[in-house]
Amino acid sequence: MKFVLVTVTLEPNSDDPSVRMYRYPASYDWREIEHSKRGPHVYEGTMTVLKLAEREDLLLCLRDDVAEKLAKDESGLCRVVTPEEADAWLARVLASTPDEVVTDPARVSLIQTKLAAGVGLTQDDVDVLDPNNPKTIIARVQKTVEGIFKLSAIEPETAVESEKVEAAGVVAKG
Repeated sequence: MKFVLVTVTLEPNSDDPSVRMYRYPASYDWREIEHSKRGPHVYEGTMTVLKLAEREDLLLCLRDDVAEKLAKDESGLCRVVTPEEADAWLARVLASTPDEVVTDPARVSLIQTKLAAGVGLTQDDVDVLDPNNPKTIIARVQKTVEGIFKLSAIEPETAVESEKVEAAGVVAKG
């Protein structure tokens, strides 16, 4: 498996220039990508509804042959990077992302209400607040290539079905 950074641009639609759309490099075959990738598409997050940027990078973990094919794109918008470079990119992109996120804010509000009213918490309330408990409503945000792409679980020469994941502050598309 190799890491590839793909630059995606935001350009006017050829049918209606007032509408802008994401453009991927010509060699980006989404069907091939979907069948050979490991983990999510991790977008830089700069192209928002507010159109803060005209381009952003996308990090993928792909089977070697697909990564090399993509990196040969003549536009120069795709490049293979080392795991260390991918980790550095993630550190920059996820710098403002919290280490943990609450997955059930309504449950937290209920627990806060109980505490404010002086009502004792049940064992279940305590369990859901423990990030190490399987029942937890607090998810740890993965910020490394190992954590996001679960590299230690990859068997050599095996294409693994991808999972759809969305990390806080990072848009997972595709």
